[in-house]
Amino acid sequence: MNEVLALVLDSAIDVAGAERGFIMLADAGGTLEFKLARLRGRVTPPGRDFKTSQKFPRRVFVTGEPCVVEDLQNMCDHEGTCSLGIRYILCVPLCPMHFVERPSDRAVERPIGVLYLDSQERGGVHSPTTLTAIGTLSAQAALAIENARLYREMHEKANAERELEAAAEIQRSLLPSGSRDGAFHRTAGASVPCRAVGGDFFDYTDLATGAFGFIVGDVAGKGPPAALLAAAAMGMFGTEATNHATAASLIARLNRAVLRRAVESRYLTAFYGILRPDGALTFCNAGHPPPLLVTAHRIQRLTIGGCVVGMFDAATFTDGTVTMAPGDAVVAYTDGVTDALDGRGDEFGDARLIETISRLRGEPVERIVAGVIDALRLFCGDARPTDDVSVVAVQYRGD
Repeated sequence: MNEVLALVLDSAIDVAGAERGFIMLADAGGTLEFKLARLRGRVTPPGRDFKTSQKFPRRVFVTGEPCVVEDLQNMCDHEGTCSLGIRYILCVPLCPMHFVERPSDRAVERPIGVLYLDSQERGGVHSPTTLTAIGTLSAQAALAIENARLYREMHEKANAERELEAAAEIQRSLLPSGSRDGAFHRTAGASVPCRAVGGDFFDYTDLATGAFGFIVGDVAGKGPPAALLAAAAMGMFGTEATNHATAASLIARLNRAVLRRAVESRYLTAFYGILRPDGALTFCNAGHPPPLLVTAHRIQRLTIGGCVVGMFDAATFTDGTVTMAPGDAVVAYTDGVTDALDGRGDEFGDARLIETISRLRGEPVERIVAGVIDALRLFCGDARPTDDVSVVAVQYRGD
């Protein structure tokens, strides 16, 4: 962009016989911002302090009309500018079109900025021929500047996309494998972010006691900020899981760790379960959508636990306990499942989820996870996802 601006200014100074000039461009809110100044001889002045009248550039930008001052000393309200020795000024709007020869004619398109030239000596700044030439140059310059701006935005977007792709790859690598066989359980999980990266996470680990621990979480928000906190939560879980005999004590530790980092307006929901070889499941639900315990005869919600993680310093958490029989499964999920919307704005909801899991009762955990996600995709159709989706199923096989 600076190369384009310098080329435009150098050409305009040469054409007009001016001593110096600058370009101001409008930001997204329509406010003029100083971009570059040049002096005769293709010299860039040091710093960004370019003393001149600010009235002319603003007026030209608002009206879209060129401004020619043949002798500033004849104007009584510009003493400050006159004191700088400036007498002759030419200021034109930057519009991607040609100006007609008459200065009173307005441009059809809204200016993207202004081109300003001035001089202490008369030179050619004031002539009609110069105005026509500068008007033509400014139109071509506006096109070049817009192209440069679009190229820069495209380049920045491509860089951002590459960075997000790399972040998504890293996030996928942090999640455990899609399925896992244990001595007394079979586990499967899947996560589908609604953007390149998401705030859902899940993890599982073999504990020193011989039990199996698994966690499913959902960070408030979406995109990179949520993904960073999700990665941090997974790291905390991996570090702390073996140090806590109960689910509630680990969730309490996670709550303190998130609070200590003081991430504004960031919290997470989580469900942590500890499955022992005898089928005893100790769990703590911290504000998370209640996972479903699927047995041969019923489906039970696992609700005992406490509030969300990372919001209240004085939060307390409680363990819940159930006993699983061989073939029973726990299906944990994030709210992106039940809150998913179809094209008409209807929610997938709890009832459809329970109906789907009921049909999959007794199936391998991989089929349960894939079946829930497939049912969700069929329901949503072409509707754009609005939240991350994660599903984890743990089936007890027996000691």
